[in-house]
Amino acid sequence: MPVEVLYPYRTAAEMILLHLDIPERESSQDKEQILPIYLCKSSTITIRASAIVPNQVWQKVFCVSEQPNPPATLWLVVQSLESRLRKAYEFEGDQQIFELIVDLDRDEWAGNAEFQAVLVRSKLNKDLPAGYTGDLGARLAWSRTLSGAFEEPVPEQKDIIKIEWKKFEENQRSQLFMLEHSAPLPKLWLNANAEGLYDILNSRATRGWNPAIAEHTGYLIAHQVWTSLLASTISHLAETGQPDGQPDTTELLEWERMVLHDWIEALFPNQPREEAFKLLLDSVRHHYFRENLLVSRIPQAIQTRLRTASGFQHLVREAGK
Repeated sequence: MPVEVLYPYRTAAEMILLHLDIPERESSQDKEQILPIYLCKSSTITIRASAIVPNQVWQKVFCVSEQPNPPATLWLVVQSLESRLRKAYEFEGDQQIFELIVDLDRDEWAGNAEFQAVLVRSKLNKDLPAGYTGDLGARLAWSRTLSGAFEEPVPEQKDIIKIEWKKFEENQRSQLFMLEHSAPLPKLWLNANAEGLYDILNSRATRGWNPAIAEHTGYLIAHQVWTSLLASTISHLAETGQPDGQPDTTELLEWERMVLHDWIEALFPNQPREEAFKLLLDSVRHHYFRENLLVSRIPQAIQTRLRTASGFQHLVREAGK
């Protein structure tokens, strides 16, 4: 959709140039990469932002009478869906080059964040020619949105589970979801008849109860699904190989092997991948260690990888607003 449809006045869409870097890590963001904020170890993360507002921007969004001293403020807008936060920080500059140092509290932010420089009108003027806005707070120009990661991205994996919606039968109305352990991939069915479930899970809101409920529901489903898939895979692995020999992963279904490869380092943290697989096979072969794997390691791995504690804190913070 053309920008002019949303803004019936002169705008400079993505004409501002924004650059971010992290002094602590000597890391910066180019056009392709996500700023690796997670590499910072301090509790307060310092990000340096610089922006260039070309002359063409001022000429485009302000009439001639206002161009010598344009009434505008440049803001750095930072927002995160996972954190349900949206904050704005004011730049300082000389109408061409602007700079800003932002300190972010690590405990407040999670997941990915979007950074954008936005030029906003700072003074009301009702006597402007047609095509120019005089509204206080009007969005006049902005930069391309840049991304930063507060948590290390999970390596891209093949799809292990398919997710689909369907209307559950009357005798299943109390269920939010059902899991089928089928080949070639397990399938997670979500109940399209559950009131509000589809709208909430597909909401793109960043604040309020809808995203809070969606996050909590996502944790609930993910915990149960991965517990089931991991337990099922390990139980099947225990039945492979010779009775007195080592379990054989080649006898597993393809999706079961994918589950193990995806979760092995979470099940045995701080171990090299090859050593982790050896420990897994030893644990499966001995009944006592198999119980430890199913009862202890799987819940720990899921909570660590899904960052359950962080999700709980975000929910508590939302409830306190």
